[in-house]
Amino acid sequence: NQIRATVPIGGNNSFGNPIPLVGPMVTTTGSNVGANKQGGEPNHGGNRGGASVWWTWTATASGPTTIDTMGSSFNTLLGVYTGNAVNQLTTIAGNNDYEGNTWSRVQFDAVAGTVYRIAVDGFRPGQFGGPPAPTGDIVLHIQGVGGLTITTPTNGMVFTVGDPIPVNVTVDSTFPNPPASRVDFYRGGVLFASSAAA
Repeated sequence: NQIRATVPIGGNNSFGNPIPLVGPMVTTTGSNVGANKQGGEPNHGGNRGGASVWWTWTATASGPTTIDTMGSSFNTLLGVYTGNAVNQLTTIAGNNDYEGNTWSRVQFDAVAGTVYRIAVDGFRPGQFGGPPAPTGDIVLHIQGVGGLTITTPTNGMVFTVGDPIPVNVTVDSTFPNPPASRVDFYRGGVLFASSAAA
């Protein structure tokens, strides 16, 4: 279950005109064709790049969050920041070539209600001159937390063998559409139960 959005080419080239993304799990597409780099803009993923586009994402809950560009058509750079001016950003995470791939991936602990600024750029070799930053189609994935709350059982609850285990799962308004149709339960990475009455 994900929210999907498609944005116009180059519509979010400027830090001041980002595309807002909403929800704990998001997949969006875009392009950096025709994009450039603004004065004072940081080097995303530790590389100078030169064709960046911007999104914002507000965390719906606190916890581990993964953002990646897997599926993009060129060698991407990825930067995640907080702040309100392109030349005064606080770096949260950045990456170039996750595990040797040409796509990028970052992981960090998001804080509920925080607006994160996400930049995707193209890898540009060398320090000066050379070819321009590559451009192409971008696929951006965000996997945050939120949308589901399990109130029972709680961690550490003890049950007698054979007794039923009460399960209470609440789906809140931040859960992506379509609504949840099933909740799976795992122990040690192994599925042990499912509920279609979520």
